[in-house]
Amino acid sequence: MNVFLIVVDSLRLDFAGELLSGLKRRGFRVYERAVAASNWTIPSFGSMLTGLYPSLHGGHEEGDRVFPVRWGDMVSCRLGELGFHPVVLTENLLLSPAYGFKCFEVWEYFNWWFFVFKLSREEYGRAIGEFVRNGNNAVRAGLSLLRQGRLGLLSKLFVNYLAYRAVALRRGPVDRCSRCIIRDVTKIKTPAFVVVNFMEAHEPYTYTELGTPYLPTYDFVEMFREGRAPRELVDLWRRWYPRAVGLASRRVFELLDVLEDGGLLDDSLVVVASDHGQLLGEFGLVGHLALLSDELVRVPLAVRFPSGVEVVGGGGSGWVSNTAVKRLVLEVARGVRRFDEGVLYSDVVFSETFGLGFTSWPRVCRDGGCRLLPKRRVAVYKGDFKLVYNVTDGVVEEVRGYGGRPDGDVAGDLLREVFGFLKVAEGLQFSPEGL
Repeated sequence: MNVFLIVVDSLRLDFAGELLSGLKRRGFRVYERAVAASNWTIPSFGSMLTGLYPSLHGGHEEGDRVFPVRWGDMVSCRLGELGFHPVVLTENLLLSPAYGFKCFEVWEYFNWWFFVFKLSREEYGRAIGEFVRNGNNAVRAGLSLLRQGRLGLLSKLFVNYLAYRAVALRRGPVDRCSRCIIRDVTKIKTPAFVVVNFMEAHEPYTYTELGTPYLPTYDFVEMFREGRAPRELVDLWRRWYPRAVGLASRRVFELLDVLEDGGLLDDSLVVVASDHGQLLGEFGLVGHLALLSDELVRVPLAVRFPSGVEVVGGGGSGWVSNTAVKRLVLEVARGVRRFDEGVLYSDVVFSETFGLGFTSWPRVCRDGGCRLLPKRRVAVYKGDFKLVYNVTDGVVEEVRGYGGRPDGDVAGDLLREVFGFLKVAEGLQFSPEGL
């Protein structure tokens, strides 16, 4: 058998209806109360692969730094010991050994389809780094590369820029290299544990957006300084995000068709998930930083079990944390013939963020723009209720119910759960030998 973990980056639950409906028709079981362990890639992926929350596996942001996944037993390593070939096919630079994702062979697809010259990881990282360090100014970044004697890289970037200008009038949504992934997936040696990361639902959403100062991947400084994203950017994202999600959903279905045509689908465990959601103007913001609102941490999750595996338990009650993905994968990969899906559910689940850390952020704080970040936050889901606690400021930021009205007793109970979580996190996060 094989295991496929297909992650559609930045897909929030309330926009995943088309995808989930199509997956149900293909025999997937859908878990509608799934919660991501964090609001961005490294900590959330780390939780799926280690089964631990970010404060326990160590892969998260803090201050102006980003730490790799440092602790815990990664499922890719365990599956490798069982004879599986772990491979990650990704359009995302963050899914690499440099950020703690171990025991994988990494196939990278971060070059845009229109690039004339394909860039290496080192070249791509240097180009982005110079762009950020020079205030998102391409001319200054180019001059900096020239002073460093990086004429070869500068030439590649210039030709690729001309190629970009030739396609910039295309409307969108932006098509990355997901079809390259679909083409290559059947080349992997089996039995395999394959992680696929599709980025079509992640910004930028139009080709023209690639050339604007509002490319949020590189610069959230102005948005957090002003406390509000530019209205034209919010309108752009709200218009194009549903189309980008539609494109990403089609790519998932195309991949499933390829697996079926290759005889790989029926005997495989296939998990379709998202690592986090996306803000589209809620709270005046765009992107996936700082907060733990439902738009950011309520995510789609669907599972297709291999033929011959009987799913028992009739579904569970409560919530499903994406930390449960590791247990699901290991149990099925070990050849279990009866799977109790009740083990995926928990009465209480958490999500957490530390306030995303990039080098430009101290600039925001120095100018008084730290109202939202960097702030340590923890969200708890229990029963039909949710609470978000701002650890840094010591305040409850949100209490909400799903079918019921939260009262003081509910809020107090949820807050006790948060304090218990923090006690465990603070006690264990620097003791990897105990995990």
